Order: sequence, then C-alpha cells, then structure tokens
Amino acid sequence: MNKLLLLLIIICLSAAGIFHFMIPAPPLRVALDSWLGYQTLTLTSINVGFDTHQVELIATPSLSDSVQLLKNGKVDAAALTFDEVLALRDQGTPLTIVTIIDSSAGGDLLLTRPEITSLAGLKGKRIGLENSVLGHLMLNEILQRGGLRQDDVTLSYEIVSKHPALWRQHKVDALISYLPLTAEILAEANRLFDSSEIPNTIIDVLAVRSDRLDDVSPQLRYLLVEYFSTLKQLRGNSLDSLHRLAYLVHRPVEETVDMLHQIHLHSLQSNKRLLSADHSALLETQNKLTSIMLPAGLLEAPPNRDGLTDDAYLPQEAAP
Repeated sequence: MNKLLLLLIIICLSAAGIFHFMIPAPPLRVALDSWLGYQTLTLTSINVGFDTHQVELIATPSLSDSVQLLKNGKVDAAALTFDEVLALRDQGTPLTIVTIIDSSAGGDLLLTRPEITSLAGLKGKRIGLENSVLGHLMLNEILQRGGLRQDDVTLSYEIVSKHPALWRQHKVDALISYLPLTAEILAEANRLFDSSEIPNTIIDVLAVRSDRLDDVSPQLRYLLVEYFSTLKQLRGNSLDSLHRLAYLVHRPVEETVDMLHQIHLHSLQSNKRLLSADHSALLETQNKLTSIMLPAGLLEAPPNRDGLTDDAYLPQEAAP
C-alpha cells in the first residue's frame, strides 16, 4: 500500500508540473570542430573544468559533421560560421546566434603547390576542400578573382581533418582549408588567397537551436560566463592559457600566437555591441554574404532576420 500511495503522489505531482523540478536537466551539448577560434571553448573547459551536468562539448572531425549533428537534433548548439547559420536557417533548422566567437583575418586560406603562382594558374588543377557552405564560399571568391569557372577545375571533397593527408599524398594541387590543420604545410606551399582579403565576411559564432533555448538557458549562461572569463585571460596573453591552447592545436606556443594574429577574437563588449538590436556591422556582413550566397545557389531566398541573434544570454561582466 505504501508503494502504491507513493506512486500515486508522483503521478499527481507530475501532472501538476511539480515533480519535473526534481529531475536534473540534461547538459547543453555543443558541437565544435578543430578551427582555432572554436578551441577557445575547449580551452574554457580545461581552464575551469566544466560541470558535465551543465555543459558537454562534442568534438567533431569537421564543420560538416557539426552541421549534421545540429540538423538531426543530436546537439543543442554548435560553433559554426555565420554563412552556415544563414544556410541552415534557409533550409528550415531554427537557429539563434548567442555569441560571436571570432572573425577570420587570414585563418581561412588557399594553399597551392609551389609551381602554381597565381589564381589563374589553378585552371586544370585539382582543388581539395570541404563540402560545406564555407568551402564553397571561399571557392566562389577564388574562382571569380582568378577569372575561372567551376568547370575549369576539378574538386576533391574531403572533411577538413583529412586535408593534410590529401596534400602529403599529392592527391590535390591546392587546398581550401583553415588553421590550425594547415599549419604544418604552410612552409612548403604558396598562400595565394586568405580571409584577410575578404574582411568581416567569415565570422564564427555559437548558434543554439531556437526551439531549445528555453530548455538550456541556465546551462548556456553558465557556459558564457566561463567562456568570456577565459577569453579575457587569453587576450591578456596569459602564459598558462597560451600553453594550453598550443597543446590543444598541437603546435608550438610561438606558432600558436602567430595563428591567433590571423583571427580576431570578439570580447564581451564587442558581443554586446554586435548582438544588440542596432547591430549594423553584423547586418552589413549578412548583406555581403547574401550577395555572394544567393547567386552561388547557397541560399534559396534572402535571410529572415527574425530571431537570428539574441544578446540576452551574455553575462553582465566576465568572471574575474
């Protein structure tokens, strides 16, 4: 009788919406690949030791893998490029940008064999790239500047983690890729184009499924407080943080510092400005991306801005 009475009480409490408060909420699951800027989230996890009941980082081999996890609902959020967010929303995946992580200023690049000395010289060559919106965005810009059409080149699609192997095995003549994965082949290749030539175009963000924002709100606030605290240390050239980041990207500290100069990490103050209601700079980037993506077939229609960004989850100030 006692067990039956307890069961009846639990059923009544559940029906009244009370019992669910006793059940721990699942962690916020965030997918991220190896891009240098995204590793600041991994660095945060190492620095503070995330409460795994609140946040779980899911490392993926590529941006494409992060996209698939997000589309399939296997994760709540992902570190993505702004253009990828626009494409996913265009395809029906509800996403809201809650943090601007970085702007690429050279970290996304085209590397070619030494004998290829101009973009026009890519004609008839094989180019390795990831089959992602970012990959095609870079490809479109490179072909235009080289006076080439897509049928002038052969494309070899491979996830970014396999790009160094493509290069070493001489399966491609050129690579559209990004740091830190390409760092080891920079010395033996020509760098004919990079994201510094298209400023404020490739922006990396933390995007959350809009249909889960209410469910993960406390976990998201916890993550962002710790993230901006770690970012403050990194931007202040904390030796501990720099050494840990170098370890994460498997490069020497000096080289890691040099790579950091090729991205602009956005501070808390920058985020508050960009994600506010009057974010003209972000709107300008969106319009620029739209002008590239629509003609290239990467978008079906101009992006809807409703619910695209939300600054409500940013901390008031970074933790000390």
